[in-house]
Amino acid sequence: DLVLVASASRLTACEEASASRARLDAGIRGGRPEAFVELARLLLQEGDAEGALAILPPGAGALRAEALAHKASAAESRADWTSAAEAGDAAALSAPERDRRLLHGFKAGEAWQRAARPDRAVASFQRMLREEGSLPWRYGELRSGWAARLAIEEVLRTSGRDAYAPFEKEAEAMLGTLVPGAEE
Repeated sequence: DLVLVASASRLTACEEASASRARLDAGIRGGRPEAFVELARLLLQEGDAEGALAILPPGAGALRAEALAHKASAAESRADWTSAAEAGDAAALSAPERDRRLLHGFKAGEAWQRAARPDRAVASFQRMLREEGSLPWRYGELRSGWAARLAIEEVLRTSGRDAYAPFEKEAEAMLGTLVPGAEE
C-alpha cells in the first residue's frame, strides 16, 4: 500500500503510515540495526534530534553528524550557545564528508563566540585551517581556510590575543612551511 504525495514540483510515493509503522516496529523488536536507523531518520525529520541520537546504532556516522547538527540548530534557537557549540563540535568531528565537517566546525566556532568562549571558538576555527575545503555561501562557495582566518581575526579583535595563545606554536610551524627560508 502506497500513498502518493504531490506538490508543485515533486511526486513522492510513501508507504501507508500504519504499514510503515508495523514494518518498523517488527524490525525494532527483531533488533535489526537498519530499523533503528530508519526510525532515527523519521525522528530527525520530525525535529527530534535527541530521540534520534538516543537510538542510533554504532556505525551510523553520517546520520549521527546530521542529528548533532540539528541539535545544534535547535539549541541556537533557545539561545543555549554552549550546548549548540558542543553539538556543533561533535558534528564536525563525526561528519564523514570534509565539507560537512568544515561547515559544522564553522557553526560551532560561531556558537562558541556567542557563548563567550573565545578560546573554544579559536579551536574550532583552527581545526578548519588544518583541513582546507569549501563552505557554502550565499554567492557560491567560500574557501574554508580564508573564512577561518577571518573568523580568528575577529575573535582576536574582540577578545584579545590570549585566546590564540594555545595555537601560537602550531601557527608558527604552519607559517614556517609556507614562507621560503623561514626559520622555526
